[in-house]
Amino acid sequence: MKPEQSPTYRPEIDGLRAVAVTSVVLFHADLGLPGGYVGVDVFFVISGFLITSLILRDLRDDTFRLADFWERRARRILPALVPASAAALLLSIAFLPPDALEGVGRSAMYLAAFASNVFYRNNLGYFSARAEEQPLLHTWSLAVEEQFYLLFPPLLLLAFRLVKRSHLRLALVLGITAALSLAASIRVTRIDPPSAFYLLPARAFELLAGALLAFVPAKPLARLGHAREFLSIGGLTLIAACCLLFTRETPFPGVAAAAPCLGALLFLLANLRSVAGPPPTWSGLALASRPFVFLGLVSYSFYLWHWPPLAIAHSWKVGGDAWLFRSAVVLGAFVLAVLSWRFVEQPFRKPRPRRSRAWVAGGAAVAMGALLLGGASISAHGEISQVPPAALGWLDAKIDPKYLHIVGLDRMRARNLPSIGVRDEDKDPTVLVWGDSHAMAVMSAIDEACRDVGWKGLVATHASTAPVRGYYVRETYGLNERALPYSESLFELIPTAGITDVVLVAYWSSYFREDPPSHDPLVKALLLTIKDLRALGVRVWFQREVPKYAVDVPQELARRALVGLAPPSGEVTLAELHVPSPMQAFESEIVAAGATLVDSIGALSTAEGLPIAGVDGRSLYCDHHHLTPAGARRLLPAYRAAFAAATQP
Repeated sequence: MKPEQSPTYRPEIDGLRAVAVTSVVLFHADLGLPGGYVGVDVFFVISGFLITSLILRDLRDDTFRLADFWERRARRILPALVPASAAALLLSIAFLPPDALEGVGRSAMYLAAFASNVFYRNNLGYFSARAEEQPLLHTWSLAVEEQFYLLFPPLLLLAFRLVKRSHLRLALVLGITAALSLAASIRVTRIDPPSAFYLLPARAFELLAGALLAFVPAKPLARLGHAREFLSIGGLTLIAACCLLFTRETPFPGVAAAAPCLGALLFLLANLRSVAGPPPTWSGLALASRPFVFLGLVSYSFYLWHWPPLAIAHSWKVGGDAWLFRSAVVLGAFVLAVLSWRFVEQPFRKPRPRRSRAWVAGGAAVAMGALLLGGASISAHGEISQVPPAALGWLDAKIDPKYLHIVGLDRMRARNLPSIGVRDEDKDPTVLVWGDSHAMAVMSAIDEACRDVGWKGLVATHASTAPVRGYYVRETYGLNERALPYSESLFELIPTAGITDVVLVAYWSSYFREDPPSHDPLVKALLLTIKDLRALGVRVWFQREVPKYAVDVPQELARRALVGLAPPSGEVTLAELHVPSPMQAFESEIVAAGATLVDSIGALSTAEGLPIAGVDGRSLYCDHHHLTPAGARRLLPAYRAAFAAATQP
């Protein structure tokens, strides 16, 4: 008998699965549901309810065996997962560059141990740009679920025996555990969002909420009558509201995740019944209709197949503005899902007389072992990437690690600063480079220019921290409040160390918070900083902010190279994607305050004044705005000329 023909089969639950998977797919494809990711939470509730219902039935009948349970899970999960994951790896080999391919290989290794959620927690955030480019990212939820089902059944069995088969006591234990998990989720969402999003402790309450519903008796609910209609419609409305109102900026999971879970619980509760038959609510009947049920039946395969091609498209910025393209990808994934459900899932779901549990265990071990070895091989040999060399040349773009100096407050106070310029232990430093990661990116040019004029210098750089006195903006990787004593220590250092020149380099536009920029306190603080430096008798060099772009430059150039739009020689401009910096409007005031401009914009522009993004098949940028060593080298003549002029009597 097929599952959908079973006397205990609940078609409206497949319909709810259809709602959940559709929400997730539309969110991933950017097709109008900004909060569609809550479909995963609905899945968790459904899963917890169904699995716990089956376990409780077997516990009451004394027929529950852990080996049987895990065999059913293997039959349910692995047959569809393995070919879908293999296809994702093949897609990655065909379309991703070596660096990205190595990461995909490592994620596959974690997936083989159902720990991909741990991998992604340690390497990225779900809503970050890089997350959109991970072909196996969607398996994090599968890992959470399988970790739960590794622990939950034996613990439930133990608790069932300890409470002497009392369902009330057992439900109380699960309720307390769910409450603790929800409290942990709320707390961890505030202090460590990636851990809250990916890891089981902060997600267990969603599965446990469904598990608690399995303890609710169906017969008393019949007395609710038409109130069940309101519960059912209210649950679906709550899920829909979350899909429409939540965004990537919504703190999640925490309190927000409780809303879609409650919606799923209300719908399931309203449609509980003690015997097989049609759902007791109109909305339940609607979700029990053939289209919803069919989509629910293929939902697992659809979930597995829809994301990898979308991730590959994201990685190349293909189809970002083309909803028709993304819709075609989703439709293709649905066709593959139907084929997978019919010819892969279905044949493996039911035990066969000649296939013992050992056969299932052996097959599972071989399948996951192959996934592990395949992931390890790809991770170790990223060069098997099939991306053409012309595109790979553009993607080979990084900041020189030699100059990635993160000088913190303690190091500043200890005056233990990195040095640049001439390598002479007997020579005192006279130049100080103060800046953020943009300073690190161009430090190779400043270093060489200092050596050319015989200067020795010190470096005071910290990511996401403006080189401004008495001012800071809160940034994830910045010094934040520590920027205040940091700048004061730097001002104490300058006269005592004999510094005569200070170079200011920063990603200035990232520190503006007011609109219009003329009202932003950054400008006032910067002008005061320059005047304070001049009052100490030092020359101030202000590097103009390098041109920045609305896209990741090496990726955009590589994408264009794939279709022959990025020539392998000569200067390449992305002028139409250039984003002007608001700091340019204040350069005259900066000069009036006493600083001398270093013209990085002219150094990175064509003779016609168009910004240059790449030269001779190599990107001058490693992202939207940080220069590569090749980009920094174009600034070397400007720094040489500025420093040489300063040495003239």
